[in-house]
Amino acid sequence: FARLMPPEKYGRQHPEYYSEINGIRHPVGNQLCLSNRNMRQELIRNIRKLLREKPSAKIISVSQDDNNDYCRCRECNLLAGRYGNTQSGILIDCLNEIAASLEHEFPGVFFETLAYAYSVKPPENIRPRHNVIVRLCADNCGQPLNSPANSNFRDALTTWSKLTNRLMVWNYVSLFGNYLIPNPNWGNHGINLRFFRDHGVIAVFNQAGGNEN
Repeated sequence: FARLMPPEKYGRQHPEYYSEINGIRHPVGNQLCLSNRNMRQELIRNIRKLLREKPSAKIISVSQDDNNDYCRCRECNLLAGRYGNTQSGILIDCLNEIAASLEHEFPGVFFETLAYAYSVKPPENIRPRHNVIVRLCADNCGQPLNSPANSNFRDALTTWSKLTNRLMVWNYVSLFGNYLIPNPNWGNHGINLRFFRDHGVIAVFNQAGGNEN
């Protein structure tokens, strides 16, 4: 979100584009007020401009920033309620509008978003469009992802796989407390990959270092 709607550009003049928390808008948190119609139109304009500058692009990520400062304004709460009180529902609602608005000009482009942290729980009453990709972020722990210990993630992946045939996974294979120590989930990789395959996951990204590069 911060790259597509930079707070240094919009924050002062349009704080309503960003999250409301405890009645105060927080542009420094980078999360967007996804129910705001004007924000959505500006977001679409910025994405269109970026895609025109990069005509070879096939996927563009429109994803939340890495914090829990999602918008709690009245309109966002009402929109979340329409989709089972889920933040993922608001996100998919926004992505679907973006994908529908830009599909004619960019028919070969997919619009990807993360299902991460507060947006892992799948929505109700909405599905991602055919040109929207959901990249579900896995839990990082020592048990296989299909085990009872990971029932929340297992159930989330199972439900997401029923909502879309363009499901990807961001998988964690490093120990973030100490990158030089092997993660105790090494023995689970085969089990996890087969679990992803059996639930229609079309691609897996394994984050094995301290950043995504």
